[in-house]
Amino acid sequence: MKRYVALTLNDVRGMSRDPMLAVGILGPLALLIVIRYVFPLVDSFVEESFSVNLSEYNRFMSSLFMLITPMLIGMMAGFVMLDERDEQMVSYYAVTPLTRRGYLLHRLGLPTTISIICNVLFLSLSGLEPFNWLDQLAVILMLTLEAPMFALFLVGFASNKVEGLALSKIAGIFLAGPIFVYFIPGVWSWLGSILPMFWTARVYDMSMQLSESGRFIYVVNVIIGLGIHAALLLFLLKRYEQQID
Repeated sequence: MKRYVALTLNDVRGMSRDPMLAVGILGPLALLIVIRYVFPLVDSFVEESFSVNLSEYNRFMSSLFMLITPMLIGMMAGFVMLDERDEQMVSYYAVTPLTRRGYLLHRLGLPTTISIICNVLFLSLSGLEPFNWLDQLAVILMLTLEAPMFALFLVGFASNKVEGLALSKIAGIFLAGPIFVYFIPGVWSWLGSILPMFWTARVYDMSMQLSESGRFIYVVNVIIGLGIHAALLLFLLKRYEQQID
């Protein structure tokens, strides 16, 4: 336990030296504050000035913004891991009592824990849509898996931090998932099903309008969504291990 505490304290010191890392933690909290307190003011202004009610798109915006949280946190963890790989720190940790497995557990466990906290805070306090623990537990699980997913995506496919920055921009395409769910009509929306975030947004949308007759379809979508997340996470984990070896 002391080893993990020491690594965490070192991460906190790293945040003070690198503003990019601080964004990964403070960004989701700043986003929550803006959505909670600033967005209602903007909504009122737009409705009075242009007769457009932005609150009609609350569910879409909630889906989009909740996906940004694990992406920011996962990217932060990925950049830390890229730095440590460049500095040969992974080899150093491998011969310490922490071991390589312990290092990976910490590097993925910390952003996962932070992501859980931020996801619950956003869904329960943003005020965009009602929050129900039981119905939206599957959504929280998917969001939780996405933080380590983004971290492993960076460290698995980027050779250095410069490539990591480029990949982080490309990774923004994953945020298109809610667009397919809410704005692409009919069967064409299923083109987005190759994106894991499509399933997160779809399950979230279904959780907001559950009925007894639709609960079976909801459960099927949850199973598929969690399965896709788990499969992609396993693939990225194997890719990371190949890079390290």
